[in-house]
Amino acid sequence: MRKKFRFFLFLLAACTTLVACSDDEDDVVSEPEADYTVMLYGCGGGNLDDALAYNLAQVEAYGYTPRVQFTAKVKFSAGVQKGDEENRGGTRLYTLTEDGLTNDCVDSQGFRLDDPQNIADYIVETTKRLPAKHYILVLWNHGYDFFIFDQPVSTAYPEKVVTRELVYDDNTGEAISIFELEEGLKRSGIKLGMVYWDVCTMNMIENIYQVKDYTDYVLGSGHLTPELGGNYAQLMHALDTHSDLLEAMKEYVPATVTLWNNTMGIYDSKDLTLCDVNYADEAVQYIKEYVDALTKLRGELEPGSQNELKFHYLNGTDMIDSHSGRKAHYYSEGGILYYYYDACDGMNYASSVDLYSAFTRLGNKMLNGYLSGLATRLRISMDKMLPVSSCAGVPDYIDRISIGLLWMDKADFTFDYSSNLPDIVVPSLDKLYPMLKFDKVTGWSRFLKENVRKNVGVRLDGTGSYVYYEK
Repeated sequence: MRKKFRFFLFLLAACTTLVACSDDEDDVVSEPEADYTVMLYGCGGGNLDDALAYNLAQVEAYGYTPRVQFTAKVKFSAGVQKGDEENRGGTRLYTLTEDGLTNDCVDSQGFRLDDPQNIADYIVETTKRLPAKHYILVLWNHGYDFFIFDQPVSTAYPEKVVTRELVYDDNTGEAISIFELEEGLKRSGIKLGMVYWDVCTMNMIENIYQVKDYTDYVLGSGHLTPELGGNYAQLMHALDTHSDLLEAMKEYVPATVTLWNNTMGIYDSKDLTLCDVNYADEAVQYIKEYVDALTKLRGELEPGSQNELKFHYLNGTDMIDSHSGRKAHYYSEGGILYYYYDACDGMNYASSVDLYSAFTRLGNKMLNGYLSGLATRLRISMDKMLPVSSCAGVPDYIDRISIGLLWMDKADFTFDYSSNLPDIVVPSLDKLYPMLKFDKVTGWSRFLKENVRKNVGVRLDGTGSYVYYEK
């Protein structure tokens, strides 16, 4: 019986081998010759048209290389299109060739860049047209912290919906929310090598964690990104000379920050940080432990005690930057919270702080060894998650730049925006934020919902000890 069964398995294996060989001969798929395809997706956004043309010219100046393919699907601002419909009208598709950048009109001025299906289609069509070993999606234009404009995916396309500032399109009055971007990446079915948001303040844990399943790396800035954007000639060179994406970013990131530092003013802080999302789950688990401990600590503070007042002092009454007249992006009164940016058209809408700095400094300033220990574990994990980072113009007390985390007062977090913005679906951040994958794991919204800030000062008493008092 056993011999007959063995013989049957032998025949089955032989037949399977013959069929497999036959299938292989018919369906041989050769590996793409190009190492990378860079696909830029963006818009002039009303005031960045010259910068968009500048970045495209950088690519063309570097020149064609078979190792790095480049394409861009973009729209120029409405006013710019009116003056030059032939070259800038409608939705344009650029492709780098041996003869330079081609420039074709492929859709109308009303094309919805924010529609997840359009995002997915662009990715899929590009991978078929310009196959490569690795794909890089560049989101080019404006950006902002995770905020009230990050609305969930709508079923109203192409009707108007109010969304965030990522790839703001003044032609339609729309932009892409992090939920719409996530849905577009999901629908494409393509695992990207890197998502690069070449925009302002997007590089925060909430955004990174939302797209972690669809890419290996995320590259971006926690600070404001300079108007001139990334250095695309440098990007082409780094990719052209390194088949390994991480090695390419080790060249590109510091070189780009150096360019920004040599171009921008002394009051401007800059950073560019690469996140390896394969370590994101580990880091977020450590963040959850810290959030649990921080929430417990705050709940146990005795009202009116020195410890409670000290916590509020460190949590921060914001100082006004005497140079810009707005809330300083790097300073709270206690010197704890490093703000990347805290103003939008003169109004304090959102706050993104440096995650590593905030957790480390808060625990140590409170002399809470448990929080300090958790922050150390998080730092070790983040060392793996953030393999490349460069910054310039930051305060001396910041030993490193990590990624952003939303941090604001309860009044801002629970404020009902529906009266000012009647078209938005979700009226307050405390209802929107829990939709994030990051919050589902960490529960950070528990802290934000109760984060009452008091105006607390500090003075020395007669013994030389610090005394905290409510102003």
